Amino acid sequence: MIQASHLDSLLRLLIDCRDGRLCTSELLVKLGGNRGTIMQLVVELQQCGLIEKNVLRTGKGRPKHMLRTTALGEEFLSRYSELMRTPVQSNDNDLAKAIRQAEFARRLVKQNISPYARFQVVNRIVKHIASTEQAR
Repeated sequence: MIQASHLDSLLRLLIDCRDGRLCTSELLVKLGGNRGTIMQLVVELQQCGLIEKNVLRTGKGRPKHMLRTTALGEEFLSRYSELMRTPVQSNDNDLAKAIRQAEFARRLVKQNISPYARFQVVNRIVKHIASTEQAR
C-alpha cells in the first residue's frame, strides 16, 4: 500500500519531469530531501514506465541524465487529476457499512481465511441464486 507522503513525492517528481528539462541533479535540488530516496522514486517510476531517462552528452564532464514523463506518465497524471476533482459522496450509513466490512475482513484474516476467496464463494452463490430465479 502506498503511503500518502510517498504518493505525493511520486506525483511531484512526475510533474517536475513533464517538460524533460531536468537532469537528476537538478531534480534533487528542486525536490530536496535524501538523494537515495529521490533516486529510489526515479527508479520506481521508470520501472512503472511513467518516466524515462535520456543521456545528454555536452562535451566535457559527465553526461547528464535527463528525466522526462512518458505518455503513460502523462495519462496517469491526467487520470489522477480527474479522480481528485471527483467529489466523494458518502453518508454515515456508508461509513458504518465500510467499518463493518473492514472488521469482518479483519476477523477473516485472523482466522487465516482470505477475504478475497470468501468474496469469490459468496459471489458464486449469488450467481447461482440469480440463475435459479431466472429459470423459474
